[in-house]
Amino acid sequence: MASLGDIVEFKDGFIHGNIPAYVAEELKREGYEIATSYGMRVYAPEKDAIGILGPEIQRTRKFLGIIPISKLERDYVANLYLNNPSLEAKEDKIWILDVYGDNNLKNLQKITEGIATRIGNIGVHTRLESREPKKEEFFPDGYN
Repeated sequence: MASLGDIVEFKDGFIHGNIPAYVAEELKREGYEIATSYGMRVYAPEKDAIGILGPEIQRTRKFLGIIPISKLERDYVANLYLNNPSLEAKEDKIWILDVYGDNNLKNLQKITEGIATRIGNIGVHTRLESREPKKEEFFPDGYN
């Protein structure tokens, strides 16, 4: 994994460089994972939007209604739009944070506003898109 010094540099009290990569690293430090803007986990962020997956949760389901199957999953909790003309998001001016799930709103708002402040004078407009989180998306079986 690259260090933050490889991703961005600090000049004049602000951060310059690969802003999506910096934001992704900061989200990971907070226990989140990054995803596409459709909720599919990725290792490098998209340029214009970052999907955010919540912390791992142990979930148990029943196979055939009787056999418990347990696995770790993540909820798809937000999208952070850095550049999107239709939403009026611009990387160096204002970001749009769409949150999925009431319980995620305050923490994600605090984290993204903190990141935006460290980068520069960037505003974050937060919208609660649904009261419940979405589910992480996966590639279909057999997809290569």
